[in-house]
Amino acid sequence: MVQELRFKLSHECFFSNFAQILDSDLMLSYCDRTSDVIMINGELDLQNIYDKGTKIFDNILEWTITKLDHHNFIIQMNCGCEKLMPKSITNLIQSTGGVIVYPIEYIAEWEYYKVICLNNTIVSDLLKELGTLDKFEVLTINDLGPKGLFKSQIVSATDLTNQLTTHQVNIIIQAYENGYYEIPRRIKTIDLANKLGVSRYAVEKVIRRAENNIIEKLIPFLYFNRYNS
Repeated sequence: MVQELRFKLSHECFFSNFAQILDSDLMLSYCDRTSDVIMINGELDLQNIYDKGTKIFDNILEWTITKLDHHNFIIQMNCGCEKLMPKSITNLIQSTGGVIVYPIEYIAEWEYYKVICLNNTIVSDLLKELGTLDKFEVLTINDLGPKGLFKSQIVSATDLTNQLTTHQVNIIIQAYENGYYEIPRRIKTIDLANKLGVSRYAVEKVIRRAENNIIEKLIPFLYFNRYNS
């Protein structure tokens, strides 16, 4: 039966070192074995990120950095799995038959992984390998059922909306039901605000924050599409 294994660990590697010297709020990494995309979130300076990235990645990987806004940055590079061996946890997981579900999260010294295992033998082998690390902790092991592998590889509605507030969800639903997202729009922002009994600024702020939250979840996959096209 397909199992989902979630765990965190801390070890010596290029990505982990980069996350720690950045001191960002959150760093996410995605890989398709051709390219890597790193998303960085925090009140950081572009030049500072570049300088620290140069110390970590130069002469190892080809990489570029893009500033999305004042607290979000994207780094794109060729896949580093082979060059980062033997310290790559990615290769360790894949050698046991585990399937990584991206992104990998980097928070402070910890890396957070979600791995799909097609049977209990893979779970046991992976836990045995990871258990040799000094800092390793199992978070959850869940049975996903026979279709678990397919379900785990798609971006679910929960993934896209789990950080939206109840207020944001209600406003988005009201906007949709009143034709705000139709082309052309059936209702203007000011009319939607009047209908909800709030200011136009309040409606725009809520909608924009909710939309930004959803787009931030999708943008790494869009970057993969552009980078590999």
